[in-house]
Amino acid sequence: MDMVVGGGLVQGCEPVEYLKNNKRSFVVIDTDSNCLAVKKYGLEQTAKIHGKGEFFLKGDLNTSLTLLRDLKPEYVFPSSPIHLVAELAKIKFRLEPCNEAIDRILPYLPQAVVLRVGRGELAVSFNRDNDCVDRCEAPEAFTSSKMRQQCTMNRLRPCTMDQLMRYAAPKAFILFSHTMSPGLGAFKGKETLEFFAWAERKKEFVVATSCNCHGIFWGFRKLTTTR
Repeated sequence: MDMVVGGGLVQGCEPVEYLKNNKRSFVVIDTDSNCLAVKKYGLEQTAKIHGKGEFFLKGDLNTSLTLLRDLKPEYVFPSSPIHLVAELAKIKFRLEPCNEAIDRILPYLPQAVVLRVGRGELAVSFNRDNDCVDRCEAPEAFTSSKMRQQCTMNRLRPCTMDQLMRYAAPKAFILFSHTMSPGLGAFKGKETLEFFAWAERKKEFVVATSCNCHGIFWGFRKLTTTR
């Protein structure tokens, strides 16, 4: 079973299309029971997941957090205009931005990859000053001449972004976005749950998400005990 968070945008339909084509069971979560994914694919609306199938569950991020814990999906597809991991962390733990944690990472990153920084966030990209190719495969290496011609990053990327981020912040928890199809990424449910278990023991922490080319860090400090 896989989980899609957000079904109201066109992007929210892309993981549904992928999951249907690959005959995988899944549930879409959205606050609107008449969202685009429901209208387009006729998903079975349910209050409880039962067996295999293609389901829709009306709910918010609190619902997503509970379902992630109970369902233990293989993959989690973020399909809403938010940074899913950071927003779920804010729900599970009462957090405030920790700018100092981000400041400690900056000296270990080349300036050429820093996209933006502030308010406890640090976004990085090997393609900082250019537009990415539509539906990119996010390769580990540029193996074809066509790929090398299309993407400006083939001249700039000495390693994958997650490798650079692990070097710059070895104590951070970095969730890798796995490319399921060109332009479509997902986090492993097991790794996401491992992050929450890891963060449970921290008063201050850095969590990050990354693909081969881009990434974002968040520095957090807990205000009170967890939920």
